[in-house]
Amino acid sequence: MPLTQPFHFDFQPATHTHLYTMKTQFENLLNDLREELSANAYTKSPLKRFNGAVKQTDKALLALKNYLESETLTEQDEISIFKDVKPQIDAHRIEEGLRFSVLNYKPMGTVKAQIKYLDEELVALQSVFRRNAFYYQYYKNGFDELDHLFFLRGAGNLALPIPEIFDVERDFSTPVSCLYSKFMGFERVQMFILKEIDKLKPASVPGSHNDKDVDKLKWTGEVINIIEVAYGIWLTGQLNNGNATLSQIVRWLESQLDVDLGNVQKRFTEMERRKRISTTKYLDQMSVAVKQKLEQGNQ
Repeated sequence: MPLTQPFHFDFQPATHTHLYTMKTQFENLLNDLREELSANAYTKSPLKRFNGAVKQTDKALLALKNYLESETLTEQDEISIFKDVKPQIDAHRIEEGLRFSVLNYKPMGTVKAQIKYLDEELVALQSVFRRNAFYYQYYKNGFDELDHLFFLRGAGNLALPIPEIFDVERDFSTPVSCLYSKFMGFERVQMFILKEIDKLKPASVPGSHNDKDVDKLKWTGEVINIIEVAYGIWLTGQLNNGNATLSQIVRWLESQLDVDLGNVQKRFTEMERRKRISTTKYLDQMSVAVKQKLEQGNQ
């Protein structure tokens, strides 16, 4: 499948009165990048896939860098960019590089040898989380108490050193934002490796208690309905103390419910254009159904 057209990032000045607009602009950037990477994922050659991903992430990073250079940001704006936006872009590049490495050096031997190789790759990835346990727990729990030290450029040296070496571009990164990129990218590659291991293992017996798909759920409703849910979760701040981004929520829903949500921003625009029905038709239906159940009680 050929790559789609280059990104068109239309950034507007970031002010507190336009915080929602700024967040939406960044979500558009990330959604466009994900679409380009999804198209690139159909490339059969691992090397071509990796090279394509590098080009796409470079374009996204250039757009973000131009925005930073052209705008005067508040501290909170800067924290948001280096905690949420830039790490997500960098994580895609890290993920694609590691995927290529895992596949490129995968041995041609027996299934047992291949599984052993993949298990060793998992152990190697997990060492990064162990070496950076404090920062990883900060990341996993969605903490924000130290954001002013971790995600502001020129914030000074960290009290707890980072045991990683980064080639940090000081006006376009912070040490902890680099770590966040690694955490995101490494977690995705861990999931990729686990899926590769599952492919190599003998299929489980249908109906057995060891069948991993017993509790697997798949979204079979309309895609636009789950997009309403995604926006509802994001705008009401239900995950990670309100710090989860729309892109993170979308990826989580796609992974958990085995559904492809496509370009979420375009589907949201479709919701805004609804004329004859409610713009939040599905959420309204949910509300009515729950209220009816409450009124009926245990009847």
